[in-house]
Amino acid sequence: MSENVKNDLLQKLQKQYMNRNREVKSILIDTMVDVHGYNRKYAIKMLRGKTNRVGNLGLPKGHPIRYGAQVVDVLGSCLDMIDWKIRLLLKRLIFFM
Repeated sequence: MSENVKNDLLQKLQKQYMNRNREVKSILIDTMVDVHGYNRKYAIKMLRGKTNRVGNLGLPKGHPIRYGAQVVDVLGSCLDMIDWKIRLLLKRLIFFM
C-alpha cells in the first residue's frame, strides 16, 4: 500500500474516530493497527491527531545539554555587573545548567 493511500485512509479514519462510541473506536484502532502495523497506543495518537509522522520531536534523550565556554564567559561577565545578592542566586542556578 502506498503512502498516499495510507494517508488518505488515516484522514478518513480520523474523521470517523472523533464522534464515535467506544466500541466503534476500538474497531477503528484495530483497522489502523492492521493496515499500518502501528502499536495500539501510537495508532490512538495518530487517530486523535496528537502526533505527526516525522518522528519523536519531544525532549532529547541522553545527557542534559551543557553550555559551552563562550556562554559561560558571557554569564560570568554578566555576574560581575549584578548586585552580590542576585549574583549568589545566579551562581546557584548556573550549577544546574
